[in-house]
Amino acid sequence: MGHKLCGNVLYIFEDEEMQTNVDRRKKIHKSIEDAFKGEVRYTAIKDTLTPQSNCICGGPIQNDLNGKSGTLGIFGKLVESTQKSNVMVALSSGHVISKNTVANVPSLGRVGECIWPEDSSENVLDVSVIIIDQSRIENLLYRFNEEITVAEIKKEDLGYLPVFKYGATTGETHGHVGVVDNFRLYGDDIMTILPRADCPRKVFSEKGDSGAIVLTRINRKFHAVGVVYGGDLKLPGFNNIREETIAVFLRRAMDRFSEAERQTILLDKI
Repeated sequence: MGHKLCGNVLYIFEDEEMQTNVDRRKKIHKSIEDAFKGEVRYTAIKDTLTPQSNCICGGPIQNDLNGKSGTLGIFGKLVESTQKSNVMVALSSGHVISKNTVANVPSLGRVGECIWPEDSSENVLDVSVIIIDQSRIENLLYRFNEEITVAEIKKEDLGYLPVFKYGATTGETHGHVGVVDNFRLYGDDIMTILPRADCPRKVFSEKGDSGAIVLTRINRKFHAVGVVYGGDLKLPGFNNIREETIAVFLRRAMDRFSEAERQTILLDKI
C-alpha cells in the first residue's frame, strides 16, 4: 500500500491483499480519514501503475508457445493486389516464431499473432510475419524517420558491403558482408557478415538478435538486404568462426511469402 498527496487530495493505493481484507481495510480507512482533513480517494495500485513498454524496431519479440526470443526487425503493411491494407505486420527471423503462435513483447504482453511460416523449428530461409493487434498500433516505435527499400543487390556488389543492424541483444552494430558465393543452404545463397574492427563487443550479433534487419546505405538511401538468422558457425574439423553472423536475403524471403500467401508486404520506416 502507498499514497500520493496532490494538493488537498490524498490518494491511497491499495494492493490486492488490502482490498480483499474487508475488516482491516475499514479500520485503516477510518484512521486515515480521522487524521487527514482533506479529501481521501482510494484506488487499486494495479490500475494506477502501468509499466512503459513499446514495440520497437530492434527490440525483443518472444514466442508465447516456447519462450524463444528474437528481434522485431521492421514493420510493414499487408497489400493484396493493388489495394493497400491497414493491417500492420512485423518481421522477424523464420526460426523464432511460426504460424498461429502469439507474439509477445516483455512488459507489454501480447502484441500480435504470426501468420507465416508454417513451421519455424529449422527454418533458415524464411522470415516470420506477425500481424500486430489493432490495440497495439499506438505502441509502435521507429528508430529513425527514413523510408526503407528492399532491393536485390547484385552479388558482385555485395562483397565487403558495409552494413549495420539493430538487435535486441547487441543493439546497433556495424560490419561488412562476406563473399556470397562461399555459402549455400537448400539451394539458396546465404549471407555472412563480419563485425567492423572497432565493434566494442567484437561481434555483429549474438543470441536474441535473430530477426534483426541488415541495412546498408547506398546513394543516401537505406536498403534492407538481409535478416539475421544466427551466428557461431560450427564446422567439424575447422576452427569455429564465432564472430561471423549468418543472414538470409530479405527480398527472397519476402518473395516466398508473397508467392505462397498471394499477399505482399510494403515495408514501413525502421
